[in-house]
Amino acid sequence: MRSAKDELELRVQERTAELRKANEDLVAEIAQRKRSEEELHTAQAQMAHMARMTMMGELTSSIAHEVNQPLAAVVTNGDACLRWLGNEPPNLNKARESVTGIIREANRASEIIKRIRALAKKTPPQKTLLAVNEAIEEAIGLVGAELARHRVSLLKELGPDLPPVLGDRVQFQQVILNLIANGIDAMDAVNERPRELFISSKSIDDGRVLISCL
Repeated sequence: MRSAKDELELRVQERTAELRKANEDLVAEIAQRKRSEEELHTAQAQMAHMARMTMMGELTSSIAHEVNQPLAAVVTNGDACLRWLGNEPPNLNKARESVTGIIREANRASEIIKRIRALAKKTPPQKTLLAVNEAIEEAIGLVGAELARHRVSLLKELGPDLPPVLGDRVQFQQVILNLIANGIDAMDAVNERPRELFISSKSIDDGRVLISCL
């Protein structure tokens, strides 16, 4: 009996040691998998950032134009305000209108810069509920000069009352900008007909949204 008991205890100890080793190996494997996932997410974020920076470089002239437009309007309104104030007597109503224009255009420039900074910022994806049409309009607002430079007309058909979708706003706008840039490049050799790029959005089954750029 003593021998059988000793043998059983030995087997229990051996089995316990095996289980402890298996558990330690499992913990180490989970930790390694977690590190690998974190490294993958970091690499994906870096690649997305590089893609955004490349796109931003390609759209530099268009972005500069979009920022310069409200800044030029600020200067024009400022000059007008000084002229109205310099009248005898000063035309305060017109001066107020000019100041209102300055504030409006300064806010517009600020919003453009915010969008540019968001696109250039190196951040991990942040999924939120997106207003699809609003995000599309913001992206289009950054490429107006690029479209004009390549003589491309952008036609829109954005569906009304679209459901919000879950996604990263910056990545979504990057996709839209890439589609527009690719469309512009694809029409470089088109001379026998108007260069037209068509972008649309519409609601489809199960609360999903379909976006097309043709």
